[in-house]
Amino acid sequence: MENGSFKCPECGGQNIKVPAETKSLEGMTGAICVDCSREFTKDDVIAQAREVAINRVRDAIQRSPK
Repeated sequence: MENGSFKCPECGGQNIKVPAETKSLEGMTGAICVDCSREFTKDDVIAQAREVAINRVRDAIQRSPK
Protein backbone atom coordinates (compact mmCIF):
# COMPACT_ATOMS: atom_id res chain seq x y z
CA MET A 1 0.00 0.00 0.00
CA GLU A 2 1.30 3.40 -0.85
CA ASN A 3 2.19 5.33 2.25
CA GLY A 4 1.02 8.58 0.66
CA SER A 5 -2.49 7.51 1.62
CA PHE A 6 -1.63 7.58 5.29
CA LYS A 7 -1.38 10.59 7.57
CA CYS A 8 0.05 10.88 11.03
CA PRO A 9 -2.79 10.74 13.57
CA GLU A 10 -0.87 13.19 15.78
CA CYS A 11 0.22 16.00 13.45
CA GLY A 12 -1.40 15.14 10.11
CA GLY A 13 1.96 14.88 8.38
CA GLN A 14 2.31 12.59 5.38
CA ASN A 15 6.06 12.08 5.59
CA ILE A 16 5.97 8.56 7.02
CA LYS A 17 9.03 6.32 7.43
CA VAL A 18 7.89 2.75 6.81
CA PRO A 19 9.85 -0.37 7.84
CA ALA A 20 12.07 -1.40 4.91
CA GLU A 21 10.39 -4.68 4.02
CA THR A 22 6.77 -3.62 4.37
CA LYS A 23 4.53 -5.47 1.94
CA SER A 24 1.32 -5.62 3.94
CA LEU A 25 -0.92 -3.53 6.12
CA GLU A 26 0.46 -5.21 9.23
CA GLY A 27 3.91 -4.07 8.17
CA MET A 28 2.81 -0.46 8.55
CA THR A 29 2.63 -0.98 12.33
CA GLY A 30 5.74 0.63 13.70
CA ALA A 31 5.97 3.19 10.90
CA ILE A 32 7.12 6.57 12.22
CA CYS A 33 6.05 10.09 11.32
CA VAL A 34 9.18 11.96 10.29
CA ASP A 35 7.60 15.27 11.31
CA CYS A 36 6.67 14.49 14.94
CA SER A 37 8.27 11.05 15.60
CA ARG A 38 4.94 9.40 16.50
CA GLU A 39 4.92 5.65 15.95
CA PHE A 40 1.91 4.11 14.25
CA THR A 41 -0.03 1.54 16.24
CA LYS A 42 -2.03 -1.32 14.77
CA ASP A 43 -5.23 0.60 15.57
CA ASP A 44 -3.91 3.67 13.69
CA VAL A 45 -3.19 1.55 10.63
CA ILE A 46 -6.58 -0.18 10.70
CA ALA A 47 -8.49 3.09 11.13
CA GLN A 48 -6.70 4.77 8.26
CA ALA A 49 -6.94 1.74 5.97
CA ARG A 50 -10.69 1.68 6.61
CA GLU A 51 -10.96 5.39 5.81
CA VAL A 52 -8.96 5.00 2.57
CA ALA A 53 -11.11 2.04 1.49
CA ILE A 54 -14.37 3.90 2.19
CA ASN A 55 -13.19 6.93 0.23
CA ARG A 56 -12.11 4.82 -2.75
CA VAL A 57 -15.45 2.96 -2.84
CA ARG A 58 -17.35 6.25 -2.53
CA ASP A 59 -15.33 7.72 -5.42
CA ALA A 60 -15.92 4.64 -7.59
CA ILE A 61 -19.67 4.79 -6.95
CA GLN A 62 -19.79 8.46 -7.87
CA ARG A 63 -17.91 7.79 -11.13
CA SER A 64 -20.09 4.84 -12.15
CA PRO A 65 -22.80 5.38 -14.77
CA LYS A 66 -26.25 5.72 -13.30
